[in-house]
Amino acid sequence: MKQKTSGFTLIEVMVAIVILSIGLLALAGATANVSKMVGYGKWATVASQVATRRVEIIRQIANSITDLQWQNRLVRIASLNAINTP
Repeated sequence: MKQKTSGFTLIEVMVAIVILSIGLLALAGATANVSKMVGYGKWATVASQVATRRVEIIRQIANSITDLQWQNRLVRIASLNAINTP
């Protein structure tokens, strides 16, 4: 007479543990990759902000030079007009 046993065999439990371990290792690896990407994203954001600030400074310098050139031209024109008027 055969006895009916209930539950899991040792092999089934070991296979389940191996499958669970592989899943957990994959999850740990994915977490490490996400952490690296977040760190890279932070540095990329900082680099972008620094570049934007520097471009704005260059634009301000270019605009101030342009304004000074126009002011100098207007002064020259005004002085020429003053000389030419009786």
